[in-house]
Amino acid sequence: MNIVCVGSKGSAVTTTALAVAGGWPQAGAAVVVVEADAAGGDLAARFDLPSNPSLLTAAATLQQPTVGRLLEHTHVLPGGLRVLSAPLRGSEAAGGMADFTRAVIAPLRGSHEVHLVIDAGRCDARTLPTFTLHADLVVVVVRQELRSAPATVGRCFHAQHLIEACMARGLPTVVVVVGDAPYRADEIGAFLGVPVAGVLAEDPHGASHFAGRSASSRFARRSHLAKSAAVVADKLSAQLTRDLVPV
Repeated sequence: MNIVCVGSKGSAVTTTALAVAGGWPQAGAAVVVVEADAAGGDLAARFDLPSNPSLLTAAATLQQPTVGRLLEHTHVLPGGLRVLSAPLRGSEAAGGMADFTRAVIAPLRGSHEVHLVIDAGRCDARTLPTFTLHADLVVVVVRQELRSAPATVGRCFHAQHLIEACMARGLPTVVVVVGDAPYRADEIGAFLGVPVAGVLAEDPHGASHFAGRSASSRFARRSHLAKSAAVVADKLSAQLTRDLVPV
């Protein structure tokens, strides 16, 4: 299944994708975070990963994306999370996305063998990435600004435009909120007009694990961010199951 995470500047989309993937319920399927930000990737730099394998090697060599062959192009982060990293330069990352979409993302739509949590990064409603058309679920991330209600409102307006663009394409769309203030999740959901799948804790210490800073696996699993992400991941998984099971 393809879960595409999008948001505005400062919405912590990458951290959200990593945290949700890390908390995904164990159901026998592989879980891979795909770095697909048009501005270029930064996971390799964060975690000191080699440049290959990567999204580009997968795009160039995969013709039939079996789980085993896909995993050959991933790296394993501390704690066991698998990631498919993108080049640092946006031009290189963008150059490989069309092939990667055709070879991997499109064929794996609806798959129960692997879940791709795709980090699309900052997106504009007018130029949503083509691979969102192959999403089983789009997650719009709205990060609240604790000390600034107007800044949070601005991010909600940006999210509203993204949601409208997704809805126009017939894509199932939900919201994940980061932080529980200054607005309640139900207030944000009512404003945006789509379900809120859950709230991630605003947890700088927990987020540091996903920024490449040293942290024990035990600490990462027990952080406020990890605990809240597991709840959100359960809800997203349940929604995908409901949406994809024939009636």
